[in-house]
Amino acid sequence: MRKSILSMMLAVAMVMSLLTGVAFAAGSGTSLDPYLINNIADLEAFRDAVNGGNTYEGKYIKLTADITLTNENWTPIGTGTRDSKSYTGYAFKGIFDGNNKIISGLTINSTTNKNAALGLFGVVDGGTVKNLKLDNVNINVSTSNLVGGAIGMMVNGATADDITVSGAVIGNDGVGGIVGRLIISGTITGCINNASVTSSYGGIGGIVGKAYYEDGANTSLFASIYRCTNNGTITAPMYVGGIVGLARANVIGCINNGPVVGGTQTGGIIGQLMAAGNVSDNENKARISGKNHLGGIIGDYSQSSDYTYYNVTIANNINRGELAATEQCAAIMGCNNIDGFTAMTASGNVSYYNVGGLELFGNPEDMVIDSTNKFETVGTPSEPADPVAFIDTDGDGVMDNDEDGYTTLQEAVNAAGGTENTTIVLLDDVNENVELPANVTLDKNGYEITGVTGGTVIDSTVPPASDAPESPVIPTVTNPIPDGAVVSEDGTVTVTTEGGSYSYPASFQAGDTVAVTVTPADDSWKIGYVVINGVARDNSGLYVIENVTEALNIEVIFVRAHSFIEGIDTPVAPVEPEVPSYIGNTLRFTDVMPYNAAYDAINFVADRGIMNGTGAGQFSPDADLTRAMMATILWRMEGQPTAWYNGQFSDVKGGQWYSSAIAWANAAGIVEGYGNGVFGLNDSLTHGQLCAMLYRWNTRSYGDIDTAWNWAQANGLYADLAGVNADEAATRAEIAEVLMVFVLRVW
Repeated sequence: MRKSILSMMLAVAMVMSLLTGVAFAAGSGTSLDPYLINNIADLEAFRDAVNGGNTYEGKYIKLTADITLTNENWTPIGTGTRDSKSYTGYAFKGIFDGNNKIISGLTINSTTNKNAALGLFGVVDGGTVKNLKLDNVNINVSTSNLVGGAIGMMVNGATADDITVSGAVIGNDGVGGIVGRLIISGTITGCINNASVTSSYGGIGGIVGKAYYEDGANTSLFASIYRCTNNGTITAPMYVGGIVGLARANVIGCINNGPVVGGTQTGGIIGQLMAAGNVSDNENKARISGKNHLGGIIGDYSQSSDYTYYNVTIANNINRGELAATEQCAAIMGCNNIDGFTAMTASGNVSYYNVGGLELFGNPEDMVIDSTNKFETVGTPSEPADPVAFIDTDGDGVMDNDEDGYTTLQEAVNAAGGTENTTIVLLDDVNENVELPANVTLDKNGYEITGVTGGTVIDSTVPPASDAPESPVIPTVTNPIPDGAVVSEDGTVTVTTEGGSYSYPASFQAGDTVAVTVTPADDSWKIGYVVINGVARDNSGLYVIENVTEALNIEVIFVRAHSFIEGIDTPVAPVEPEVPSYIGNTLRFTDVMPYNAAYDAINFVADRGIMNGTGAGQFSPDADLTRAMMATILWRMEGQPTAWYNGQFSDVKGGQWYSSAIAWANAAGIVEGYGNGVFGLNDSLTHGQLCAMLYRWNTRSYGDIDTAWNWAQANGLYADLAGVNADEAATRAEIAEVLMVFVLRVW
């Protein structure tokens, strides 16, 4: 019998191996039980399975350990070859979670085809690669037109999220530190490139080489690059960008810190923008150099019959970097190949540099900007530098509204003059060569100084040794005395309420051990509950608290020990609250007491970070919950996945606390709004809507309210909420009870 069972287990294992294409270390490929990759052998076996035709579409793969590759010529995961807007060959279509582990030593030094996709992954078709770090990458294929440190080619809505690459990436065209080409649609978010990226031709960027093409006029399917950072040096003759070389895409919230060295069409963020996309809230901090068509944000804008114009927005970008070109150079965009910008939104852009008098936008054919020119700061930056010192005219050590701050110590010294005695107070560390006049006292105020000589230097934050107390002063804690309380000669406070009294010391020294006594009035009363400084106590009546450092906050309730029905002497059982399971734990919310029906559920969801309080130590159990709040709760339970809000709903704004949650929930099919472009942001959540969200999130499938309601009843989510109907607004306490049952029984 034992031999038969063993044979069956081996047979199942063989079937699973055939289904996955590789014997993973563990897992079944679901989101809760992903396939696991533990070592280089697992990674290579997974790679070979993909390149053998298994796309792993809808399957989850997770890296569990750091891996060092053997410096051999790596064959990418997904050996596809680009064919215009598509590809031929193999691709990965699943979800690969790098789990913030490190793969080091990736080496690629040859290719079978100049259009073959090169990187750790070759082609990713609609799939996701996330949470991955690649160290010491060495990709050097000067003939390749499709090479990225992590992914060679992304297509059909693929996603790259939170990937970091260091090392060197060298190719010919379509070369990026993270991704080579992003085609038609897809998203790159939160990625960081530390690698140098080099091309002998062009179309290269710190994050992605080329991000273009589109699906007709549907701008929602454009490629998008959000919140990415480049720190590497980017070098090529043309179409060179700190973030992306050639773009027909949305590029939002990105930062370039790496030098960009080009010839033409060279920009701190984008080399050339091709008549489509939202380029907003980006910042360049590095030197951008080249011949012409050079800009701190965008090198060149092109609009032609080959690339139909779609809504273009260039707004709220900042260039802080030095620009060096011989012609057609500007702080934001160096050159445009259309007449004027009448069809384009271009506002809110700022530069810390005035490049030879050029405006932020322009195409001055007769203007020559030589790299020897000096770049001068224009006016006051949009975000003025914080002061490092101020002149303390009233001697209180605090910078008041009528006291001027200075961005350098030398400026403060110059303003102080040389006659009256003056005190200058620091607001930050100072590293300046400054000679203090004899009449100036410099108060370091706890900060460090370097290069400062002369004058008198003090530090008001360090008391003189002679002023230090010989022995520590132990503060006295004074307890509150309620109206009507009695204070005895020995300093004991006694508070009498219906059913009994409680006593405690009027004051004590911090660190003392104090006692609180609670006494029922007579045998007809007993202690219901006692909470001292947020901690629920037992019903013993004597509470000794050690090392007390704060005033006592005491809450006591007495309940009847028994009750009698008129005319009958036989006592009946009293109606009392259940003994809560949280007795002895901190009372988390002041408006949720142990006798509340939802006490355990509210503490359960709060302990796990599923629901938070409403502020000031309260949970507001009887308040309604909005649809936006519920979307945010599920988003937190999902692990706060990255999601960029693209304006799906007219009543939802981007950049708010709820924006990413609603964007994720909508994309996952969990919420869909009211069908008229309205989400109902602040509408009270009904029980039916709650069930629909939980059903869709748990099953990853659509279900209407009736289906979801029946599912919730069948799974016991409403076992303790009899009489509730689907159309009622759900209170926060009721939602806590439903979520606790959901987590314990269903999730």
